[in-house]
Amino acid sequence: MKFFILKRRRQRCKHLFFSVIIVIFTCYLYLPNLLIGEGVVKHTSVHHRNLTKHVIIKNSFIQSQLSDIISAKNYESTINNYHFIENILQEDHLNDKLKKVSSKSDKKYVYIFRKFFVIVIQVHSRLNYLRELIKSLKEVKYIEQALVIFSHDIYDEEMNQLVKSIDFCATLQIFYPFSLQLYSNKFPGDDPNDCPRAITKEKAKQLKCNNADHPDTFGHYRESKIVQIKHHWFWKLNYIFDKLSLTSRMENLHVLLLEEDHYLFQDSIHIIHQLTDKILSDVDVVSLGYFKGKLQLFDKKEIHLWSKGYWWASSNNIGILVSRKFFEQIKNCSKMFCEYDDYNWDWSLQQVIQKCFKDVVVSLYPTFSRVAHLGECGTHFKSKACDPKVKLGEMKKKYEESKSNFFPRDLNFSGKIFGMRKIKKSNGGWSDPRDHELCKSFVLK
Repeated sequence: MKFFILKRRRQRCKHLFFSVIIVIFTCYLYLPNLLIGEGVVKHTSVHHRNLTKHVIIKNSFIQSQLSDIISAKNYESTINNYHFIENILQEDHLNDKLKKVSSKSDKKYVYIFRKFFVIVIQVHSRLNYLRELIKSLKEVKYIEQALVIFSHDIYDEEMNQLVKSIDFCATLQIFYPFSLQLYSNKFPGDDPNDCPRAITKEKAKQLKCNNADHPDTFGHYRESKIVQIKHHWFWKLNYIFDKLSLTSRMENLHVLLLEEDHYLFQDSIHIIHQLTDKILSDVDVVSLGYFKGKLQLFDKKEIHLWSKGYWWASSNNIGILVSRKFFEQIKNCSKMFCEYDDYNWDWSLQQVIQKCFKDVVVSLYPTFSRVAHLGECGTHFKSKACDPKVKLGEMKKKYEESKSNFFPRDLNFSGKIFGMRKIKKSNGGWSDPRDHELCKSFVLK
C-alpha cells in the first residue's frame, strides 16, 4: 500500500514538474510578442535575447515603412473617399479669390469662405483620443464637404487602419519626414553626443557635446521629443499650403487646425460659416475654442453668442481656421518664428503676430466653445489617467443640456475684448541652431 502511495506522489510531482516547464517555455515564446503589442517593453537587457530580437524586428519594420514613404518624397497616401469632395471642388472652382462686392453693399468686401476646406489633425501616439475625435467628426454636419488630413509623426499600423476605416468624408494621411522613429540616434533625434538637458554650460563645454554653446533662456539644452511638436506643426502648414498637389494652387484655401485629443461639437462647421461672414480683415481668424485663464468656456446661456479680441496664444489656440493670407504672413515671418526661443508653436506665433505682422490679428470665436480639449496627459498635462472617457462624458453632458440651442440661425455679438497684452518671457527649449535651420528649411522659397 505504501508503495502505491509513493508511486502516485511521484507521478503527481512528475506531472507538476512538466506542467511548470511547459508554462515557462510558453511564456518565453509568447510573452515578448504580447508585451510589444501593448507597448509595454521599452528597454531590453542582454538576458532577454529573444525579446530584443522581436523589438528589433518590429522597429525595423516601422523604419522600413516610414523610410519608403519619405525616401520616395511621397509624404501623402491617396485620398480616400474622394467622391465626397469631387463635386464641391468643381462648384468652388470659380470662387478661389476673395471678391469685393459692388458699391451698392454696405460692406467694403465680402470674405469668401468656400464650401470646401481642409481639416488637419496633428497626430502623435494617443490612439484612444484619436478614436474619440473621429467619432465626433462623424456627427458634425457638413463634414462631407471637408478633406480631413491626418498628419502623423509616427508610423503606427493600428492608427493607419483606424483612419482607413473612415467612410463618412474624404481623408488623407501625410507623414512628418523628420520623425524621431527615423532619426532615433542622430539629429533631429537624440545624437549620442548631444548635451544632456540639465547640464551646465560650463560642464557642456568640458564634455564638448554638440550644442554646448547654445543653452536656452533657462540654461537647458534641447529635448528632441519636445521640439518635434513645433517642427511638425510648421512643416504640415507649409506642406498643405505650398506643396500638397490638391491644395497648393487653391488661392482661397482655409485649414482648420486640430489635434488628436480634440473633440468637435455637431454644429462646429455651421459656426465657422457664420463667423467667417463677420470677418472684416484679411488677417482676422476664427477660433472655435476659447479659454478664459485655464478654463474652457461651455456656458449654455451663451451658446448663441460670439466675441472678438486680439488673438492671444493661451486663449485662442484651439480650433484655429487659417486662411492662405494668414499663412503667407506667418511664412514671411518664418525667420522669427523659427529662431524664437520657445518650443511652443502658439507662443512663437504670438511673438511674430505682435513683432512681425503688418496688421493686428483679431480672433472671432463662439462664447460657447465648439471644439473641446480632452487631453489629460501630454506635453503640458501630466495626469496619470490618459483616458478620454471622463472628459468625454462631461462634453456629452454639456451637449445634451444644450442641444436644442445648437445650430443658431445667427450669432449675437456679446462684446469686444481688446487691449494688446505684453508677451511674457519665452518658455525656452528652442535655442539650438540646428532646430532653427531645420524649421526654416520647411518654407518653400
